[in-house]
Amino acid sequence: MRSYIFTGVLYESLLRVTTSEQGIDLNSLLNIFNKEMMMAEFTEQQIQANKTRFLDLVNGITREGVDKERLIAQLTTSDFFDAPASAIYHNACRGGLCAHCLNVYDWLTKLVADAAAMTSQEPYSEDTIRIVALFHDFDKMNKYERSFRNVKVYSPTGSKFDEMGKFDWQSVPSYKLKEDSQVFSIGTHGANSVYMTETFIPLSTEEHCAILNHSGVYDNPKLNTTGIYSKYHLACLLHLADMAATYVSESQ
Repeated sequence: MRSYIFTGVLYESLLRVTTSEQGIDLNSLLNIFNKEMMMAEFTEQQIQANKTRFLDLVNGITREGVDKERLIAQLTTSDFFDAPASAIYHNACRGGLCAHCLNVYDWLTKLVADAAAMTSQEPYSEDTIRIVALFHDFDKMNKYERSFRNVKVYSPTGSKFDEMGKFDWQSVPSYKLKEDSQVFSIGTHGANSVYMTETFIPLSTEEHCAILNHSGVYDNPKLNTTGIYSKYHLACLLHLADMAATYVSESQ
C-alpha cells in the first residue's frame, strides 16, 4: 500500500528536474502517479489483520478503570477500522486510520526504548504507549465520507493545456471531511481526541498532554512546543512517532 505526501506542485517540480536529467517522459510519470493515487488501498485481508492486531493491543491494556466493553463497542460499531487517516494526505484510503495508529504505536515503542537507553529517564509503561499511540487520532472516526476529486491525465490528445503539456480532467474516488454539524468537536483535533479517549480510559496528566499536543503547531500555530515538549517528554515522543509514521512508514 502506498500513500503520498507531495503536493502536486512540489511533485511536478521534482519530476521536472529528475526527468530532464534522465530523459524520462514527464507526462507518463505524472499519469502513473495519478493512477497509483487512485488505486492506493489496503486489501480486505490487511484491513482485517490490522483490526485484529489493534483490538488485541486494546484488550492487553491492564489499567484499572478502562471501560473496555464500551470502548470496543465504540470502535467496532463506528467506521474506525475502515476510515482513512486523512482526506488527501497520509493513508487517505480505506483502513488508513487504523494502520496509521499501529504505525505510531510501533514508532513510539522504539522511541521510548531509545530515549530510556540514552538518558536516565524511566521508560513509559506499555499501557501508556498503547493508549496514547492507538487513540491519538480518535476523533478521526466518523469524520470523513466518500467523495470524488479531479486529477489531470496528460496525453498528446488532451483538450486542455498547462506548462506540463496537454491533459484532461478525470474524476477519481477520494475522501472529504463531513460537514461540521455531522462530526463531534469541542475544539482542536487534539482536544477532541483527548475528550473522546477519556470517555473510556482514565489518563494521566502526561498522557492527556501528549494526545492534546501530538500534532504540534499543525493543530495550534500558537502552541509553545518548546515549553510543552521540554516538560512532557511523552508529548514530544508521540509527536515524533506521528511524524515518522506519516512521512517515513506511510510514504513507502
